[in-house]
Amino acid sequence: MKANFLSVLQKTLCILPIALTLAFGHSLVVSAAEHSAEISIQINVSPSQSKHQTTLRFVMGNPIYTVNDRYNMSGAVPFIDPIYNRAMVPLHVIEEALELSVDVDTNMIEGTHTITIIRGDINVSLKIGESLPDDMGAPIIIGERIFVPASYVAQMLGIHIRWDSSAQAIYMKDFFERSTFDTSLSVELIQLVEPAEPRAIQTCGQTALHAVYIHAFECRVLELANAERARYGLTPLVWNDSLARAASSHSRDMARNDFVCHTGSDGATPGVRAVRAGVTGMVYVAENIAAGTRTPERTIEAWMGSEKHRNNILNASFRYFGVGVYHLDGSEWEVYTTQKFGR
Repeated sequence: MKANFLSVLQKTLCILPIALTLAFGHSLVVSAAEHSAEISIQINVSPSQSKHQTTLRFVMGNPIYTVNDRYNMSGAVPFIDPIYNRAMVPLHVIEEALELSVDVDTNMIEGTHTITIIRGDINVSLKIGESLPDDMGAPIIIGERIFVPASYVAQMLGIHIRWDSSAQAIYMKDFFERSTFDTSLSVELIQLVEPAEPRAIQTCGQTALHAVYIHAFECRVLELANAERARYGLTPLVWNDSLARAASSHSRDMARNDFVCHTGSDGATPGVRAVRAGVTGMVYVAENIAAGTRTPERTIEAWMGSEKHRNNILNASFRYFGVGVYHLDGSEWEVYTTQKFGR
C-alpha cells in the first residue's frame, strides 16, 4: 500500500508547480486521495539544448491541416490565389504551429494594416492588399482571418517549403533549437497515515479519446477522396460543416437503428437530411454510405470499387464535402460512415 501511494505521489509531484519551488532536502506534509504523508523531496534540474523539427501541411480547399502528422481543424480554408497563382495560408495557423510572433498595426486614418512576422532575429513586414516583389502574391483578409502567400513567408523566414501538386498540398518545415530541462525527483516517505475507510478511485472515460479518433478518421476520408480526385486532375473538395452534420446524423441513425440504407429510419432522404442540417445555397447533394469498414483507407477503397460511389467521388461538378463516422459497439457493423457531396 505504501509503495503504491508513494508511486502515485511521485508522478503527481512531477507535474505540480509547487515542486519547482522546493529546495533540496526539504520535507513537507502532502495529502492526496485522503492519505496524508510526510515526505522528503530532492530535485535536480539540468538545462540542455535540443533540436526540434515541425512540419506543417496544408491541403488547398481543406480546413484540416496537420502539424507533425497530427490533424487539426481551422476555421480558415487555404486556397490558390487566382491572380498570382500562389498558395494562400492562414497566418494564425503558421504563427501557432511554427512558434512565430506576429504583430498587426492598423492605421485607422489611412485604413491600412501592416503585419510584422518575427522568427528569432528575422522580421518580415507585409501590408494587406499590397503586392509583394516578383509577383509572389499579396496578403489578404477574408472574414476575420489574415491569409499570406506561403512561399514568400517561408522564403523570407528561412523555412523549408515544398509543393505537392498531385495532392494540392503545401509543406512548411522548420528546424530550431529549444532550451529544455532534465529534471529528476526523488521522494522519501517519512510517515504515512492511512484513511479510516478505502475511497473509490474515479477515472475518466474514453469519450474524449474516442472523439479524437473519429475526427482523425473523418479528416483522413476527405484527404483520401481528394487524393483520388487529384489523380484525375479534379479540383479538391472543400469541407462543409452543414454537410458534415447531415452525414453524422445519418451514420448515427444507421448505427442505433440497425440498418444500412440511404433512407433514414424516419423516411428522410439525403436531400431532406441536408436541409435539416442547415445546408443552403446548393442545387444538388449526393451521398455515399459504408458499414463495417474500420479504416479510412478501407472505406475509400470500397467506394472506389463501386461504380456509383466512385462516380460521386470523381464528379467534377461537386465542390463541397462532409463526412460523418459513428462507432457503436455491439451493433451489427460497429462502424458506419456517411459521405455527402454538394454543388
